[in-house]
Amino acid sequence: MSVHWVRLTIVWRGPLANQPDVCLIWRQHGQRNPTWTPEEDVVVTEHYPKTDKWTILEALPNRSWNMVYQRALTLGLHRSAYIQDPIPDNITVDDLNVFPDRAVALAIISEASKQRVYNLWLYPADTGELARVLEHQNSNMGG
Repeated sequence: MSVHWVRLTIVWRGPLANQPDVCLIWRQHGQRNPTWTPEEDVVVTEHYPKTDKWTILEALPNRSWNMVYQRALTLGLHRSAYIQDPIPDNITVDDLNVFPDRAVALAIISEASKQRVYNLWLYPADTGELARVLEHQNSNMGG
C-alpha cells in the first residue's frame, strides 16, 4: 500500500464468514525504494534549500524526509531555513494517504512507529470506515 504499510487480506471459506478479514501491517523500516529518478532530483534541487517539508513530501509521495535529506546531501544541497513540521522524518505521504483523514493517519503512524511490531485489523475492511470508528473510540475515551 505504501513504503511502510502492507495489507494482508484473509478470505475465509465457509458458512460463518461473510466478509474477508483485513490487516494493515506497519513495517518499521519499510521497503527499499528504487534509485532516484532525474525528475525527483529536480524536485529536491529546486525545493530542498527553501521549501517547507510538506510541499517537498507531497511532490515526492513515496519518499520520506530522511530519504530526501540523504539525497540532498548526495547532491551537495543545504537548507537555508529550518522549518518545524509535524511529520515524522521516516514516513511518506503515501503512508499517510492509506487513511482518508490525515490527523487519524498521523496518530496511527505515531503509535505504530513506537513499536517493534504493529498491526491493525480493519473492521470493516475499509480505511474510511476505520477512520470513523477510531474517531468515535477516541471521542468516547476523551482523546
